[in-house]
Order: sequence, then structure tokens, then C-alpha cells
Amino acid sequence: AVWDALEAAARAENRVEAAAQCYREVLARELDAPTVALVAERAVAYHDEWIDDVATQGELLSRVLELDPTAQWAFDRISLQLTASGRWDELIALYDRAIAQTEDPERKATLLEEAAHVAKDSAGKPELAVDYLTRVFNLKPRDPVVAAALERLLKQQHRYRELIAFWEERLNTLTGEEALATLQQVAACWLENLNDPAGALAAVEPLLDDASTVEAACRMLEQILASPASNPDARASALEQLAARYDGTERWRHVIDSLNAAITHVTDGELGVLHAEVAGRLLEHDRVDEALPHVAAIVALDSKTWSPKALSSLLRGGHAAEFAGCSATLSRDQARRVLHEASKLASDKFQDPTRAIVLLRCLVDDDLQDAAAVTALAGLYEASGLAAELLELRRRELGQADSIEERLSLRIEIARLLRDAGDLRATVTALVDNLGERPGHGPSVRAVVAALEQLESFPELAELLAQQAEA
Repeated sequence: AVWDALEAAARAENRVEAAAQCYREVLARELDAPTVALVAERAVAYHDEWIDDVATQGELLSRVLELDPTAQWAFDRISLQLTASGRWDELIALYDRAIAQTEDPERKATLLEEAAHVAKDSAGKPELAVDYLTRVFNLKPRDPVVAAALERLLKQQHRYRELIAFWEERLNTLTGEEALATLQQVAACWLENLNDPAGALAAVEPLLDDASTVEAACRMLEQILASPASNPDARASALEQLAARYDGTERWRHVIDSLNAAITHVTDGELGVLHAEVAGRLLEHDRVDEALPHVAAIVALDSKTWSPKALSSLLRGGHAAEFAGCSATLSRDQARRVLHEASKLASDKFQDPTRAIVLLRCLVDDDLQDAAAVTALAGLYEASGLAAELLELRRRELGQADSIEERLSLRIEIARLLRDAGDLRATVTALVDNLGERPGHGPSVRAVVAALEQLESFPELAELLAQQAEA
């Protein structure tokens, strides 16, 4: 009745602002809940009707919430005003105050969800939305909608450690296939997003002890073994676990597939170990031809074990090749295939021409008629500036050359090497031998004339030219 009289008098005397000020002064006091309930909504309604000042209305509503945090109608009014004017930071601050003052878990969860939507969809603060949703999830861990929304935001923001913590918390409420899928996500996230194979292994290990999850765990071990993110220790551990479960079963091929995938990206220091693991398993299952490329890689990489002496023995069929506990004696043809492939790998892939030369020498020493090995060795000698070694090789070829054309070509090459070495007299000798086999051979005549002129041996040159004219 008092407030009715106040408002009536204010209207009659045209002093509505004085009445509004009275309302504000009363609400500025520390009031008990019944008084707030009696005065607050009336004060706001009066301002709505008579006071056209949005800022003052906002201040009044804020004071109402300070006095009664449960006044939903006041909260809704302020949030509507702030939303309409796009004042997102103030709106978020309003939610923060309401959340802090709310004790009821359901009400708090509702406010947190609304705040998350404002932060993500309106304020452009997805990182803050994650914080709100994380608090909602802690209040409602079994709510699939909340869980899905939080998971999506964590992934979008690449907050992988928090994502793993979220998944691990979810495991407390999941069972069966959902729990298994979540554990796999944890392991994959450690490995693929955080490049932490140790974390992935730790996530996989519990799955290996459960018959219902061991198969999926082994698939994850295959991924750890094959992943570029894994380090040697992680690969060794994954391989050990897989070997214990796959070797001796029909799944032994799965280990080889994962090792082959790893071989494509590991460094040379680990490469030989992985090739040995593959070769050993293939040899154990009598897949010798399939094992040969891996044997070749090992031979190319391991110069200490595969010395020239061991390589020569291998070519004679007298050296058992042992890899990862399995051994096999290769035929001469297989051994030569291995050395050919090993020399290509050493030269091209591993950029080790010195090792390639050692391997090709073994092939040439075993069979000088191997044109591919001779050509490759000559090319490496030339590229490496090993003129003396190239000269020796060409002389060996000359000693076994059957056709005149081949001998002529080899002597021209030998003469070039001798000339470059400064031995003009030997150069002349090689070229004269060519003219002895084929008088008037143009390239040889031109080369020997140049050599004799350089030697200033003009009488010898005149005699040679006379002989060639008669021929």
C-alpha cells in the first residue's frame, strides 16, 4: 500500500524520477530476502514504465542480482539487454558472477552451458567455451551431448593433453566397445598428435591383458611400430609385444608389414636393425627371394660384419647369412643379386660411394664378365676421381676382351687415363697396340699423333704416319 501511494503521488505531482530514486535508495541498502522479493520486481517495473534510461535499468537489475542471485527474471532481463547490444564481455562477466553465486548443481550446469554457447558462438572465445564445458562435464560426466561438444572443441583447438584427460575421465563411465574405442583414441592421440610413443604404449598395455581388447591393442602396436612419430625404444617395445603374440602364428606377416612401413622413414642407424628383423622372419618361413632386398640393405649398411672377406665367402656359397636369429646359405646367383642391389642402395639411397665401390669390387673380382658391375664400378671410380683404380680395371677388362672392337675401345680409354696421368710414353704404346690390330684406326691415329707431338718425338711420328699410309 505504501508503494502504491508513492507511485500515485509521483504521478499526480509529476515527480516520477523522485519515486524512482526512492526505489533505488531502498535497494541500495542491505535488505533481507522477503523485502527484496517485495520491492525488486516492483522497482524494475516502475522504471520500465516511467524511466527511459537503459543504463539505470541495468544498474538496478545488477543490484537486484547482488541482493538475490536466484532472481532468474532479473538475470534474464540483463542478459537480454547485453545480447541485444552485443556487449559480450559484459555478458560473460554476468554469467561468471551468476555461476559463482549459484549453489544448485543443475542451475550451475545450465548457466555454464549457456556461457559456453555465448563464448563460442558470439564472443569468439572458443578457448573459454572449453573451460565452461569442462566444468559442465565435471558436473554431468554421463551426458553424451556435453561430452561430444567438449570433445569437438578440444580437437578443434588442438588441446590434446586436455583431450586425453577428458577421455580418461570418460572411461569411468564407459563400458564395452565404447571404452575400448576411447582407449584406442587415447593411444592414437599420444602417438599421432603429441608424438609421444611412450604415452601410447602406456595406454595400450592394459588392453593386452584382456581377451576382448587384445586384438585391437595389437593393431595399435602395429601402428606404433610403423609410425614416423615412434623412436627406436618405442618401436623395440612394440615389436617385442607383437612378436610374443604374432610370431609362430598366421599373423606373422602383420609384423613384417609394420616393419616395412617403419623402414620407409627411420634413420640409417635403426634401418639395419629393422631390415634384419624382416629378413629373419622371411628366412624363417623359407621366403628367401623375398628376403633378399632386405639382406641387400643390411649388406649395404653393415660394412663391419660384411667385410670383403665375408662377402667373398658369401659369393662362394660358404658363408651363412644370419639375421635376427635365422640363417640361410645363399646360392651364388642369389648372393650376386644381393651385392648388386646393395651396391645400388649404397650409392643412390645411402649416398655412400665408398661402400658401393667395395661391393662392386667383390662382384667384379668374382666375375669380370659381369658388364653391369664393371660399368657401375667404372662410373663410381670416375665420379670419385680414382683414376689409378679405373686404369687398373680397364687393363683387367682388356686382358679378357674377346672382340677387336672392345679392345680398341678399351685401349682408347686406357690411353686417355695414361695421358691424364702424364704418362705420354705409355699412352703412345697403348695406341700403337690399337694400330697394330687395326691399321688406320682413326681415333687411335689422331690420339697418337697428339701424344707424339706433345713428346716432340717427330722422327717417330713421321715413321708412324708412313706406316699408316702404307697400311
